[in-house]
Amino acid sequence: MALAPVDSAQAQTLPGALAHLQQQAGALDYARDIQPLLAALNGRESEQQQWEALKLLSGLLDRDARQPADITTPLRPALGAQILAFARQERFSVMKRDAALMLLREIQADPATLADGIQLAEAESAKGRPHFGNTARLLRLHQERLSGAAAGTSAGAAPAPAQAAQRPAASPAAAPAQDFHSQMVAAQRAMSAQDYPRVMQLVQGLEADLKRRDPDFSEKEEWAWVLDFKRFALYETGRIPEALASCRLAVNKLVGSADWAYLESYNIVRATRRACHNMLAHEGMEKARSLAALQESIEHIDAVFDIGSPIEGEGVHDAFFETRLRVYLKAAGWDPKRYREPLLQALNEAEHRELALPDDWPELDALRRSADYQRYRKAHPTGQD
Repeated sequence: MALAPVDSAQAQTLPGALAHLQQQAGALDYARDIQPLLAALNGRESEQQQWEALKLLSGLLDRDARQPADITTPLRPALGAQILAFARQERFSVMKRDAALMLLREIQADPATLADGIQLAEAESAKGRPHFGNTARLLRLHQERLSGAAAGTSAGAAPAPAQAAQRPAASPAAAPAQDFHSQMVAAQRAMSAQDYPRVMQLVQGLEADLKRRDPDFSEKEEWAWVLDFKRFALYETGRIPEALASCRLAVNKLVGSADWAYLESYNIVRATRRACHNMLAHEGMEKARSLAALQESIEHIDAVFDIGSPIEGEGVHDAFFETRLRVYLKAAGWDPKRYREPLLQALNEAEHRELALPDDWPELDALRRSADYQRYRKAHPTGQD
């Protein structure tokens, strides 16, 4: 399929091209919808706008997406080149540049682009930027997995994680809770060392054991530990659809008629449900191109803030305000009458709690300066309704 080069696309500003693709509700056309956005990425627009464009385009290529070949075939190499260009921008933040390189896994970049990403990450790591060192290692793991799949073998000589971690069934006299604790301690150490393959090896073994002895999810605390570690390790190694599947299992199964509000050991259940609802809200929001498609993300982020207990600290929701603001900003763009006030409330509460939010976020800056937000803030000086 012959396509015109990206730089020959009709000139558009990045905000305009980005808004067009975000609002496109029907089937996509590469020349009409995608090519102008790729061309606009060659400009000097803000880091946050370029990042949002990269994430939106990446969402069209990840393994949850169902785009036709006439979209994915030309988009994959073009987007890979734009990701590398973004990651080379010294004027951008180290964290965003590092995160951009991790997108190469989500879009299943071709081997040459992936190799360039690894080389760039290693060069940045040599400059004393440790985040890039871990990124280079994870990209290499992804590269090895792809090479193993192409050769018809698993990457490396180790057995599959679930087989490696699974132990013989315990006898009735054994103490599975004690064994579970020791396995989770080992998983925590592996997590701290960012050894995600080892984390997966351990939690998959624990999950297999839980499926055998507790298929009805009665031991919710144990399930919560396993599913939380699993979704985090999967996400960090680029296996996004599997991480989301783990989250869906958690939010569907870790509920019951009694939430044990005053049981401290149940805090992990609440924490896992919040983290999983948040991940589902964020990933769904990135892909939504209509208010109807965004509804599930709205429900997930609202669920995050409904989960809590009097015995938990007051800051248990603080880490989720950024997702809440991003979801409500998008919703208010389509339906301001319904979502503008919840958006103002969320920002007001975040500012009163003095939460750290991204500096380069033009839409949020514009909201802060707006007259209706200033009026709302004066009417709600404590940050609460």
